[in-house]
Amino acid sequence: MKTHSTGRRKQALAATAAIAALLSVAACGGGDSDDGNGSSGGGGAKAAGFDAANNKVANASTKKGGTLKFASVQDADSWDTTRGYYGMAWNFMRYYSRQLVTNAAEPGAKGAEVVPDLAKDKAEISSDGKTYTYHLREGVTWEDGKPITSQDVKYGIERQWAQDVLSGGPVYIKNVLDPDGKYKGPYKDTSKEGLKAIQTPDDQTIVFKLPKRNSDFEEMLAMTSSSPVRKDKDTKSKYGLHPFSSGPYKFESYKPAKSLTLVR
Repeated sequence: MKTHSTGRRKQALAATAAIAALLSVAACGGGDSDDGNGSSGGGGAKAAGFDAANNKVANASTKKGGTLKFASVQDADSWDTTRGYYGMAWNFMRYYSRQLVTNAAEPGAKGAEVVPDLAKDKAEISSDGKTYTYHLREGVTWEDGKPITSQDVKYGIERQWAQDVLSGGPVYIKNVLDPDGKYKGPYKDTSKEGLKAIQTPDDQTIVFKLPKRNSDFEEMLAMTSSSPVRKDKDTKSKYGLHPFSSGPYKFESYKPAKSLTLVR
């Protein structure tokens, strides 16, 4: 397993305080996994050196299993996919969140390319450039095994409108889909219809209706702020303490400013 380059994403904002954090990901191996004590996973690798992973993979390995540890001098601004704005947090969120499309898991320039993730393919775009349609892959699930639906994707994006509760994250899609600010967000919406600019005709289909064409829209959907969030697991302002995973790893424990452990 390796971290991924996301060249188009903004650099992290400066931390307000220096803290010590140890971020660890415990991976379950396949047929050639280690003995469960984390002793394998790149033993004998040379020190990578400064900027060693810039535009390339440092200490590449095909070894499966083991424990991957990250040492950081600061915690994320938020582990909530809607609220996080640090570049390092966006990269790390790829372990526990997915989006309709995402940046390719490749170093260098290829990492800036948008590729399908939850969606079967990139958008079907109307001739006027205002309608984007996606069809979800079969068999993608939440950490508890329940299917990820188009309604989950819509709800996760709608959380960007709850700025009084979930401030701090990017709001590009909010500004594009609702430039006049008419929608009040999922916590205040009484219509139960949600944002009209996002339609979910069935569990596998999601349609975005843009007021004006925007060639950057699919890039915005590749950001972690467009991750699905399941409504029954949304703890609002506390969600960053234990996000519900749509990705390959899930939260096992989190002690703010101290440690975070994810498991396969």
